[in-house]
Amino acid sequence: MAKHAVLDAETTGLNSADGDRIIQISAVEVVDLKITGRTFSTYVNPEGREIKLGSYQVHKISKEMVAHAPLYSEVHPRLMEFIGDGQLVIQNKAFDLGFIRAECARVGIAFHHDAVDTIDLARQRWPGAQVGLDALLRRLQIPSSPKAIEALCREVGLDREIEFVDRSTRHDSTIDCLLTAQVFIALCSASEFDLSASNAVSRKPWPFAHQNLNISPLRLD
Repeated sequence: MAKHAVLDAETTGLNSADGDRIIQISAVEVVDLKITGRTFSTYVNPEGREIKLGSYQVHKISKEMVAHAPLYSEVHPRLMEFIGDGQLVIQNKAFDLGFIRAECARVGIAFHHDAVDTIDLARQRWPGAQVGLDALLRRLQIPSSPKAIEALCREVGLDREIEFVDRSTRHDSTIDCLLTAQVFIALCSASEFDLSASNAVSRKPWPFAHQNLNISPLRLD
């Protein structure tokens, strides 16, 4: 059984080394390249760190929304329990892992996890092409509208209710996890990768084949 946890975080700003903090973190379980419906998500109290305007305009998370949220030191054990022996999958792992490591360093928690990066997988398939999440969703024909996300959640039996926000106007870490999970499944279903390494390495050339997806794109846009 191949188990993965697709993770995403929203933050106060873009620079963890300069003191920016996590304010929302989510993960979605994928087993044998199928979304199971099991999720983890929570807001995180940034302990007074200002949410920069540029970041707020992306995720629309206000200081009031996180004022009474748990501290990261309280969130981390629950997140690790959710991940268990699964391997992390992240879109742009340097960003999210950088923030997690900075949060852990503040409270003396050891964190040695690496992750498969969907950016690395995409660059191997399409060298020189755009590999941002929105670009990959378009290339793989994975719809990201609120209606499509709602349909996906019904299909996989998501274990909790979520707000089906429009990603073009507001990012949400759970929704980004669900979208990244579909990208990961599509890329891995189209070929063979050695996902035991920190950077997935292609074992053989592979043509993309949409009919091999475990989760068919839901064309509801």
